[in-house]
Parts: sequence; C-alpha cells; structure tokens
Amino acid sequence: MNEYMRLAKPIPRDTLQMLRRDFRTTGRGNPSIQPDLIRSISTKAGKTAGGLQNVIDMLVHSVEQPIEERGLHLADDAIVRAFPTFSINAQTIRVDGGFIILINDGAMMLLHQAAKIMGRSLALSQVEAFSGKPPMSTEQAISALAEVVLAYIALGDTTYATRFPADASRRGMVASRITNDAELFLVAHEYGHLIGGHLDNPAGTTSLIMPTGSQLNLIRKSHEQEFAADEMAVELMTIRLAGRLGDDLETNRLLYRINAGGPLFFLMLDDLITRARNEVDGLPPSPLANNHPPSRERAAKLFDFFTNLGSEEMVRLAAVFTGWVTLYGGPFIEAMQEKIGHQTTS
Repeated sequence: MNEYMRLAKPIPRDTLQMLRRDFRTTGRGNPSIQPDLIRSISTKAGKTAGGLQNVIDMLVHSVEQPIEERGLHLADDAIVRAFPTFSINAQTIRVDGGFIILINDGAMMLLHQAAKIMGRSLALSQVEAFSGKPPMSTEQAISALAEVVLAYIALGDTTYATRFPADASRRGMVASRITNDAELFLVAHEYGHLIGGHLDNPAGTTSLIMPTGSQLNLIRKSHEQEFAADEMAVELMTIRLAGRLGDDLETNRLLYRINAGGPLFFLMLDDLITRARNEVDGLPPSPLANNHPPSRERAAKLFDFFTNLGSEEMVRLAAVFTGWVTLYGGPFIEAMQEKIGHQTTS
C-alpha cells in the first residue's frame, strides 16, 4: 500500500463534541495563576527531556548567541518552556522575577509535519535542490495537510495524523531547514519583545482557560510591537546565519536563500489555520482569542523587510514556500470539510 494512503490513528468518535463542550466553558478557575500550574510549566522540561524541550533549549541558545555577540540588552529575564497553549504563536506570562515564554509543543509538531509534506510535494524548477517528480502528488499533499491541521485544531496533537518517515534526500534537508528556521523565528520573535522592552509596556492581557479550569493571563502586545518583534527576529536569524556561513556564501547559497522561507512559511501556515477555523463547519472554537496581527499582514511586512535587505534570491525562494501554502487554499478547505464530516458521522 502506498505510504501516503495509510490510515492515520483514528480520532475518537466523541472527541470533537467533548472539545466543544469544554472550550465553551468560561469563567472557571482563579484569575491569578495557580501555583500548581506554575509548577507544571516550570518542571515540564524535565518531563520532556530528550524531546521538544531539548529542541526549544537549542533554539534558545541559537537566538541568544547573536544577542550576546552584538551586545544587545534584554529588558527582562525570561525562561522558555514547552506548554500546550493551543496557539501556534508563543505566549508569555508574568511571574515573580520575570516572564515565562510558552511554546506550544503541538505547534512545533505541526510545523515539522507540514514542512515534511511540502518537501515531498514541491515540484518547482526554481528550487534548485529539488529535481525529478515529487514523491507526493498534489492531491495527496492536500489530503495529508488537511489531516495534520485537523488533528492540530481539534486535538492539539498532530500525532493523530499520518506521520511520514525521515527523508535523507535533498528534499528532506530543505524541509528540515524550513522547520528549523520556522521554529527559530517563533522563539526569536519573543526575544524581539524582550529586547524591545515590550513586556513592560503591554497592550493588556488575554485570558486562556485551560481544560483543567486553571486560568492563564497571557500578555498581549500592540500590533506595532508585534511587527517590530518580527523584524528583530529576522535580524537575529540573519546575524546568526552570517556568522555560520562566513565568507563562503557561494558554497552555502541554498542555505542562505532558504533563510527567509522559515518565517514566512510559519506565518502563512498560521493564516491557513485561521482560514480553516473560520470556514470549516464542525471544528471546536479556539480557546484563545488571537492576540497577534493577521498573519498575512505580518508576512507582507516581512516580504518588504527582506526585499530591503537587497536579496532578490531570498525573496524569490521565500515566495515559493509561501506560495505552496496559499496555492492549496480552496481544495484544502474542501478536504478539511470532508474529513470533519467523516469524523462527525462515523
């Protein structure tokens, strides 16, 4: 049987109904952060050792390195932890002595699996790393991506979707690079807020009621602060990449060109998820109000930012990766609706 046509782990029949009931419940819990919840966040790294928290720790190191090299100042102390916030964007809470930046572990798995699907289905000649017929057809890619996004939105866990084996080819290398750069942008964006002092001058807070009844008061930044943090994140990524490549840019030309792809792939994937929530019937409502500017606006500003850096090659390749996401728009929504229909009627 074709590996792309295998059945994914089935979603429990009553899960969607249960999530709807749970997410509609509001007003529960203590308005202040409960001590047991703080302990859960603070100790989660130990529970996920060897897993996503280790990945996050490496991303943090990759972001802090260019900050130290440039002598940039962090306005506040913060630690970064994996925690299920139900948001593709990182979120921040204030605690005594600083802040905890929360990275949704489900979002990281979403990025990983979506980039794998993209790497297996891209068939564009301008991407020099890809040659020959892609192993995954457009129809298979749309179905696979719809399955991954459905598992993420409905359950916060993309392991319920079909998972594809590691790919050691050039396609796999590029997909891995896009994943890493998307995750790096996710973390670097939050450090952009720290450098800009945004957390000491927030626009307010957004409440997240956890399924357990605990409440998180997430710091909400202004749109101007979010755009500024996007640009700072890209600057940090570019400084880091320049340090790695040195003067040997020609040898690492593809790696340099891909640098813009990760952040923009991240933003357009977020836009696709927002569209699915708005247009697909039967999905549970988001437990968290979006406290970021629309992703399309963020992507447009980053395109301008990369263009001003003077790298036409970087912008052109970034457009290839973001175009892959937007190209599937209509068929993707139809595939999502079909899959949610099968789940609710089975």
